[in-house]
Amino acid sequence: MGCCGKARANLGVSRAAMARTMPPASGAGGTTAVTMRPRALAAGDGALGLRYVGQSDIVVRGPLTGKSYAFSQRDPVSSVDRRDAEILLRTRYFRPT
Repeated sequence: MGCCGKARANLGVSRAAMARTMPPASGAGGTTAVTMRPRALAAGDGALGLRYVGQSDIVVRGPLTGKSYAFSQRDPVSSVDRRDAEILLRTRYFRPT
């Protein structure tokens, strides 16, 4: 049986990479709230399904709309405003569905 040390070390790397991309803010209920810096983009219509590929439950605040999007291991797919999705897809933590 393997040791959890390697998994724990890998988790630290993932969280460190996420911290560089998406600075965390405090969240409620054991989730991590994330706020990204806005960047000027052309207005987009509609929504895009995103799949979260990270390991922990998170709540992401859309950088352009300010909407909150919840992702978890149990429910990794969420419908995200296209303007926010463009920015979230720049990270390694989301994939289009």
